[in-house]
Amino acid sequence: SDVLGSHIHNDLESYLTLIRRKIQEKCSSTQDLIYHIRRNKISDKIHVTPNEFRYTLIKFGITLPQTLVDKVFSVFDSDRSGTMDFDEFAMWIMNSEFRPKLKK
Repeated sequence: SDVLGSHIHNDLESYLTLIRRKIQEKCSSTQDLIYHIRRNKISDKIHVTPNEFRYTLIKFGITLPQTLVDKVFSVFDSDRSGTMDFDEFAMWIMNSEFRPKLKK
């Protein structure tokens, strides 16, 4: 099971890298990315729901199966509330030094 878990972890890491690259191609700054996320949000809340996250990825040309979107989303749902803090997400996308905590 360690090998399978490691494979999934590496796979998730490669998708996180793809997401970062695709979004950085279209956004020049953290503020620019936050603007794009807020523009695509359905509600006025400061957190992003899984549906809003998937819609935002699609707007950036990133189409992933829902199960994979859920795995990526869970990386940023640090308190397991079912929502993601998009400031933390934006910080990770635009700052290569910032690393999300991958759950095992």
